[in-house]
Amino acid sequence: MAHEIARRDVVTTLSKTWHGLEMIVPEVTQEVAFPWSVKLEPIFYGTGAEQRQHGKWVLPTGSDDGLPIGIPVNLATYSVREPKDLWKVRNEVVDGTQNTVVSAGTVMDRARYFISTKLNELERIKHADGSESELIFNAMGSLDKSMNEQFSMSSIRIVCNNTLSLAFATDKVKFRYRHSINMASRVKEDKPLMQEVAGLAAVVKAAFDGLIAEKVNKDFAHRVYTGLVVSPVQKEISTRAQNIIDAHLDCFQRGAGNNGQTMFDLLNGWTGPRSTGFEGSKKDNWSVYESSDFGSYMRDKESFANLLVNDRAGLAKVEARGRELLTVGPVLVPVA
Repeated sequence: MAHEIARRDVVTTLSKTWHGLEMIVPEVTQEVAFPWSVKLEPIFYGTGAEQRQHGKWVLPTGSDDGLPIGIPVNLATYSVREPKDLWKVRNEVVDGTQNTVVSAGTVMDRARYFISTKLNELERIKHADGSESELIFNAMGSLDKSMNEQFSMSSIRIVCNNTLSLAFATDKVKFRYRHSINMASRVKEDKPLMQEVAGLAAVVKAAFDGLIAEKVNKDFAHRVYTGLVVSPVQKEISTRAQNIIDAHLDCFQRGAGNNGQTMFDLLNGWTGPRSTGFEGSKKDNWSVYESSDFGSYMRDKESFANLLVNDRAGLAKVEARGRELLTVGPVLVPVA
């Protein structure tokens, strides 16, 4: 049961999900998604006259049915956070931004809980192929120590444990907190930064929209890619460099969602091969992923995006260098 939706769990959404176990509602609210709170029951040890209450350990239970939720915890070192705490942070982070909670609920017999909020002002980011991605502010936590509390920006709407785990593992812009006794103060300190992240997404969307609207052609792309690929110390285009340039040009024109007509295609033409690897490369899939997401390819992609969005003077210099190299021949120098 990959969705991990048990009998006591409720998953509320605005639309149908893949598992069909959701409760479709006109509005996802805290009262409907989490119609219970956490009660901390004392834990006793020993028997008869020797029975004693443990001074630090408690058992989280549901206020509605008295049944355990998660596992016993030590309040001396662990902070119990329940859905209402998560909802309060969500409200404060998106305050001042039009938003809609699109899904909220629990999985794993209430051990994990989540809230997915769409930021209405951003709507969707449109890609070059006409497809769209939602920007979702996800909040998630647990009562069984299986995951830390996390707040993140994502394109994933959580509706089950599968999507919860995927968002927890892959969301790039995230804030995570261990359930230590000073956790609440750390979350409070980071709220202004989370609010800035939510606002920054609108800036990113506006930048992408601008790139989609700006027209360029293959010759321009050829000059830019040449200026980027050929090392500044080289005066000629090597065979290896030409193969890399050709790969970027091909992605610019025919890569997923590209048609070779806009600055957004130019961006995708550069990032595409540096995300999936170049044909004929000796790198294995893991090495490509590591470089793309954490290494030199990641830095290449970030630098190019910054050129397009923030440094057009720098982009002009790259294009001028590419024009100079292409005017010379180009001379193809075999690589030893």
